[in-house]
Amino acid sequence: QLSSFLIKKESDEEGTIPAPVISQYHKLFRGKPLNLIIGGYRNKQALILQRRHELFSLKKGWQGGLSQLNLLVNIGLDCKKAVRTKLYSVGKEIGVKGLADTGEKQFYNQSESLIHNLMKIIEWDSNGENQIDNCKNALKKIARNIFNEVVTPYEHDPKFVKKIIKARSSFNKALA
Repeated sequence: QLSSFLIKKESDEEGTIPAPVISQYHKLFRGKPLNLIIGGYRNKQALILQRRHELFSLKKGWQGGLSQLNLLVNIGLDCKKAVRTKLYSVGKEIGVKGLADTGEKQFYNQSESLIHNLMKIIEWDSNGENQIDNCKNALKKIARNIFNEVVTPYEHDPKFVKKIIKARSSFNKALA
């Protein structure tokens, strides 16, 4: 969701322009670091399931690195999509429900601190390609580990081995 707060997208839909407070900060404090506290609730009808508040810190020069930030977010979302899609297909083939949801939750849990840390240290003024490449490789590693961790309990059944091997191969191609 971070990119929707900071990056303007070419569309007339709601949520495609930065939050007004971000635009105002960008105009008034150009070149200053941004510490953004975002909070909210996850609910199910009238029941609040979770309260969550996060502090996002962006280093000086973040205004000039919005395309890098967007790239970073898209890389993470692509890795998450690959995990979810392939685990869903494996689960469907072997008859086990919930693998995709499990993988997606684990991906968000394990990649969140990586993204937060990178946002704090990345050099927005330079192109930061090395840091983004390192992050991309780390996200791929997280995705592979999650895929392997989720399917490992089913690899011992001879009727699932071939399906899991095919899914792993397809998953690695998706990550490439």
